[in-house]
Amino acid sequence: MNRRFSALAISLMVFLMSTESCGWIVNPTTVVRINTQCVTKETFDRIVPPSEFSLLSKQQKIDRVVSFSNSELLYYDAIKKHLDRDASIVRRIKDFTQENMVQIYLNHMVLDSIITEQSLRDAYERLPLEYRQYHTFSSVKNELKENAIKYSRPQIQQAYLNFLEELKFQNELLINEKNLNQLLSSFTDSLKYYQSINKPATYVGIFNSIQTNSIVATTKSKSFDKNWYVEKLSSNAEKIPPNIGSFETASYILETIILGEIISDNARASKIDRDKEFVTALHDFKHRIILNLYRNREIESRIALSNDSLLAFYNKYPSQYLSAPTAEVWEIFIKDKAKAERLLDLAMSAKDFPSFAAKHTERLTFATNQKAYLGFINRDQYAGIGKKAQTVPENTVFNELIPSGLGYSIIRIGKKNLTEPQPFDAVKGRVQNDFLADTKARMEKAIIKKLKRKYTVKIYWKVLGMDVKNKEVE
Repeated sequence: MNRRFSALAISLMVFLMSTESCGWIVNPTTVVRINTQCVTKETFDRIVPPSEFSLLSKQQKIDRVVSFSNSELLYYDAIKKHLDRDASIVRRIKDFTQENMVQIYLNHMVLDSIITEQSLRDAYERLPLEYRQYHTFSSVKNELKENAIKYSRPQIQQAYLNFLEELKFQNELLINEKNLNQLLSSFTDSLKYYQSINKPATYVGIFNSIQTNSIVATTKSKSFDKNWYVEKLSSNAEKIPPNIGSFETASYILETIILGEIISDNARASKIDRDKEFVTALHDFKHRIILNLYRNREIESRIALSNDSLLAFYNKYPSQYLSAPTAEVWEIFIKDKAKAERLLDLAMSAKDFPSFAAKHTERLTFATNQKAYLGFINRDQYAGIGKKAQTVPENTVFNELIPSGLGYSIIRIGKKNLTEPQPFDAVKGRVQNDFLADTKARMEKAIIKKLKRKYTVKIYWKVLGMDVKNKEVE
């Protein structure tokens, strides 16, 4: 009954946080309204930061807003179909809630005392004025914080260790070495037995088979027995290390789990679940996983993938699977420009360019094992050399120096290979990726078209400072 109640409570919390009901009185910051549910500019700004949005052209802005609106429409339909009550969603939200509350609590207790709001503002003020004109403090705050964490890592790590030691002291956390050692001895004996008879057994299964439920750790207010410990291990069974039978490893894991419980209790007592950072993170996480589940069920799971469908797609778009044109290139690379210019004049009249190039080039070509010979290259190889090589006729020395890295290149073109269709089997992986992307896009477009007939959707362009006519959106 308790588990059912817990799942119901989480589902209810997800539903209440899923969208903000605004009735028919529109919030002045609403960007998108779907029936009576509103999505505000604050949410839009987290997806598309204002500093980024302001640099887009009008059409690009329209496309981003429409994409955002369509995503919210799919999410709205997902909630209507009760995907927020799916067991996997409830479990993941429960796990995220626990982990994120602990992380935010630790940040408040430790990290925020080292990297303060004022220190971040000071770092922002030290940025060039021309950068600050286009980037607000809030838009770069997280990046500034990440940089500060990187440079203060030793200090932060020590602060966390000190905090955990103080937490252990305050709560009188003690590992019962005698009982834990006895448990581990039984575990090791059982593990060796199963290995001797070649019988597979899981670590959790072995622990559960041990007929004891002794106390393995205590705090001033609680006792933790073997069954509790094994239950906690089983929730992350795939992460149990192979050396779990050693006292050092087992006691460290046990201590870490108990400290996590203490921190979690403290976080709840501190009402971290009402903290704006937590609420925002939970909202965005929930939105992402529910939308992913919706797309998986409504789109991805309904795609029929077969060799015939891939081959048909390959034949439908032959121009997408052509080999890139290549040119055979010999190169003389010289670091000094004056020397390169002198050699260019000589190279233009050289009777045996490959030998001349091998004698003078300052670049080693490991790929071909032939000095000065680059082989057949496409336009994207060797920086500007590949691009220029496509424009030079066959059997010709290009009459200009080409800037290349820390020097200059003189090139001669031999044969050229034009584009040609690549065999289906050679590009099958790329065909599959393209087929899936194309099919998903078409199916999602059809779903959105259907949902727009089912629900009332309105975009409030003026909230974003835009004047957009309906014909500009279609």
